[in-house]
Amino acid sequence: MGPLDLYRRSGPGRRLAGVAFLLEIVKGFLPTFTGYLALGTPGAVSGGSAALVGHNFPLFGKLRGSNSVAPLLGVLLAVYPIVVVILGMVWTATLAAWRYASLAALVAAAVSPLALAALDAGGSYENLVILAAVFWSLLVFFAHRENIRKLASGREARIDAPVDEVRRGRRVR
Repeated sequence: MGPLDLYRRSGPGRRLAGVAFLLEIVKGFLPTFTGYLALGTPGAVSGGSAALVGHNFPLFGKLRGSNSVAPLLGVLLAVYPIVVVILGMVWTATLAAWRYASLAALVAAAVSPLALAALDAGGSYENLVILAAVFWSLLVFFAHRENIRKLASGREARIDAPVDEVRRGRRVR
């Protein structure tokens, strides 16, 4: 269960969702930052990739993980922190315009390699960082494949949809 599910299910006391979100960010940040300290940028890319693959396909979760948005933020926070600010603005603007958290996450994930390229992230390892960001974005898209189907069919729940409406998978307008 990801932070958005906790947010929808926890009612007025939504602190648990915030805690889950922060812990997922840390889950992406720690291996990326540790890899950076040990091996520089290639280590950060390896640590971040391992964190995201492990989050998407956990061995103890029957290879079914969450959607990797928060861990991706942690990875990017370790790789190039300003990109997290840019993606936060992209996510917020998309969410405000359409009210779909999944769409906002997908747009932000798609923008991440472009933002890293525009900011010349990675220095001499820029191509490695951008290639890794494309891989990370593809992981997010793969994890959101059911949400993409629901968006296409008009059944995806908006961020403010009641829990019972989300469970029933109603057509949302």
